[in-house]
Amino acid sequence: MLAIYKREVKSYFISMIGYAFVAFLLLVIGFVYSSININGKSPFIGYALQQAYVSVVFMLLVPVVTMRVLADEHRTKTDQLLFTSPVSITKIVLAKYFGTLTLFAIPMVWICIYPIMLTSFGTVPLPMSYVSILGFVLLGMAYFAIGIVVSASTENQIISAVVTFAVLILSFSMQYLVDITPTTAVFSFICFLVLAALVALIYYGFAKNLIAAGILGLVLEAVVVILYLVKSSLFEGLIAKLMLVLCLNSHYDNFINGYFEVDAILYYLSVVVLCLVIAVQMLQKRKWD
Repeated sequence: MLAIYKREVKSYFISMIGYAFVAFLLLVIGFVYSSININGKSPFIGYALQQAYVSVVFMLLVPVVTMRVLADEHRTKTDQLLFTSPVSITKIVLAKYFGTLTLFAIPMVWICIYPIMLTSFGTVPLPMSYVSILGFVLLGMAYFAIGIVVSASTENQIISAVVTFAVLILSFSMQYLVDITPTTAVFSFICFLVLAALVALIYYGFAKNLIAAGILGLVLEAVVVILYLVKSSLFEGLIAKLMLVLCLNSHYDNFINGYFEVDAILYYLSVVVLCLVIAVQMLQKRKWD
């Protein structure tokens, strides 16, 4: 596992990917920090980290890092060497994930110095500042985990990058879409019928078993219909609530405001674990195909 981890970290700096990621992230955050915290005389770094263009640039950079993590192994067939190695698939996924986090840690260590630099200008709320940085780190951990899953699902790096960015931007947009989403039970009922069909379609994409996918779809559709007939009030505003759960940035806002929340930490860690488990299962399936 350690050998795979070292190879992964080394690969970022053999190519320009690692240098580009660190440079662009520090450049954007540094520019916002200079504008808001230094020139704007704001003592709280959270105001810089919460800027929308910081989030968008970050969402553009993450797919660049993760697009090749597992997709390139599949394309070049080097994944077969990994599968036949004495290292388990779980350790392979963890080694590659920790490799991306190591790259992410480089700019974050530098950003941790920013609040200390501000103390030379006056009083700085250091605990709140580092809570906001913690939130950014947790958000990044979730982003990279999502990128790992997408990279495990394809051998095309471009598709991996585009799909990862699409997922991240969709999650980011949900905090704004929730305000215009109908809260009626009928709307949620229809949406869940569509989601049930999508789940069955995704299952077919992985299992390639039309009968099993059809049965799964019918069962899910039946459950949704029965629940609606028994108690339709359960569906009122349910889609809006689901969107808030799927919106990674909705939990990030609490950290940005300086609130340390254990529930939010557990949420991000759950997203990371779920994504890595899915990635492991994808590779397990590929190994035996």
